[in-house]
Amino acid sequence: MEIILDLNDPPAADLVQRRPVPCVACRAKKRRCNFGRPICIRCIRDGEPECVYAVSIVKGRPRTVILQQKVHDLEEQVVSLQSAIDAAGRDSLKPTSKPRYPRIAVLPVRHVGALEEAGHVPRRQYSLVSSNPWQFQAGFDPLMSSWYTTNEPPPSGVIANLVKIFAQKEHHHTHDPRPIEFYDSLYDPDSTSGPHPALRNAVFLLACGYSHGPLSQLEPMLLRRTVYYLEQSLATADRLLDYIEAYTLLSIYQAFKGRFQQSLRNISAAMAFAFACGLHAIRPPEWHPIGSPSLLPRPIHRFEIRRRIRIWWMIFALNRFGSAAVNIDKDYDDGRIETVWELSPEPIGGSPSLKETNFSTVSSLFVLGNGAAYVYNDTANAIRSKCAAIIERAARISIETTSSMLHCCSNIPLQAFSLAIFYSAKKRSTFLGQIRRAGPSHSECYQFTSLSFRRASFRG
Repeated sequence: MEIILDLNDPPAADLVQRRPVPCVACRAKKRRCNFGRPICIRCIRDGEPECVYAVSIVKGRPRTVILQQKVHDLEEQVVSLQSAIDAAGRDSLKPTSKPRYPRIAVLPVRHVGALEEAGHVPRRQYSLVSSNPWQFQAGFDPLMSSWYTTNEPPPSGVIANLVKIFAQKEHHHTHDPRPIEFYDSLYDPDSTSGPHPALRNAVFLLACGYSHGPLSQLEPMLLRRTVYYLEQSLATADRLLDYIEAYTLLSIYQAFKGRFQQSLRNISAAMAFAFACGLHAIRPPEWHPIGSPSLLPRPIHRFEIRRRIRIWWMIFALNRFGSAAVNIDKDYDDGRIETVWELSPEPIGGSPSLKETNFSTVSSLFVLGNGAAYVYNDTANAIRSKCAAIIERAARISIETTSSMLHCCSNIPLQAFSLAIFYSAKKRSTFLGQIRRAGPSHSECYQFTSLSFRRASFRG
């Protein structure tokens, strides 16, 4: 005989009896009752006149009905959360018409003060995401979305939060901001175009590392994705420049999380791979290594040249800061580095600019009278790279020489570089305030340069 159980049918008995309860006399005297019927053993021993039991009857609902009600409530919560996330994603994709401003980080130092005094520099140079306050205050559960467990990219609302955090912390590893087109490409779900998935996930991972809110729940998943796509990019030689940048961002994330030894090893590996790709020899007029092989093809436009220069100096500064911090030798000599400090604006009429004809690099920084230490017209990123080179050189000299030899070897170039930085900053009244004396003393120059170096190393 086949029995069919219908979960929607109520039980046969509407009354459900609970576990046995003691008799009235045992409950009143607070003694143990053996639930004997018609008279318990305690009432017999004590000679109680009667032994009465009060039966407790309650109405109960079947367990299946209770579970179905809980499932229904959870489904309603999922639907409401998903609709809120979709609404936030649509708001973040709305086009915003905001004026474009020149960025301070790519302007010479002598132009920064003038822009600030004129009031033409906004507090933030570009708007990357929607200003909807719900996106940055409301928490979310990653398990509520299918992308967390599949190979799909994050929703646009989550990407907007991560991009905002990454852009705010970008100055920690470079002073040459990425263009707005790079951040727009992170929303493209097509992995075959735009940045490689390794670079996308590395950007999201570093942003989650900087975040202290609910976004930090995504770190394990994004770390696995970043490592996986890095292996795929290297195995197929797909977008190797994205691979180098993603590997560097992964090293920064490891250092931020306290894994310094692993970060230093990965930075050294990124430095070696950058040499293999020819990023150390980007100079005019070829803008490509001459006489040595390169894994990257020749660049076809100035935008790509500028990106290669930015990635190289980001790796260089991190590598030199790390070498100076742990007192280890640098990976490559300065004489092998030919990449220019920065790419000058696009020349008018096709003729090369003065910086492209009289370029300098790391080895020029330590040549007396070369002019590379004169940073008045340099960008913030070029000054940061020069600080990294001088910090590493000063660390090597301090270990290998005595105090008297150190003063003789490093006094002249360091003094020239200190004066250049000091007078450049002196032009900006907002940075140093009004300086009443006619000129700085040597000790003041050294103190200011040391402070600049420490700030650069901490930010790196």
